Amino acid sequence: MPMGLSRKFGSDRYKGVRLAVLGCHALLEPGDGPALVFDIGGGSTELVLLDASEPVPKVRAWHSAPWGVVSLTEAHGGGESAAARADAYAAMRRVVTDAFAPFAEKLPVHCHLDMYMKFY
Repeated sequence: MPMGLSRKFGSDRYKGVRLAVLGCHALLEPGDGPALVFDIGGGSTELVLLDASEPVPKVRAWHSAPWGVVSLTEAHGGGESAAARADAYAAMRRVVTDAFAPFAEKLPVHCHLDMYMKFY
């Protein structure tokens, strides 16, 4: 496996997840807890939970959403007024929250996506 990663990704469906891990795992500092790698693209978004306690991180969980900043904006963004834009933003937040809920359930108790979503 390239770069010593311990999980095998066997199809193109997982290509985005694999590339996110390959691109970021060398930047991780060793630590006691897991690491969350996210790759927000134009057409997809990948979240990967890594066990970073070893020199070669192991994938503990992953999620690939079929939208990124461009496709999410095209589907839910826009509006001429401030109220319309606020409604569009609220719709985007609902889509993201609902899509990531199954992944959030796999996170350790001390690490919840709700905490991160407050900043959006």
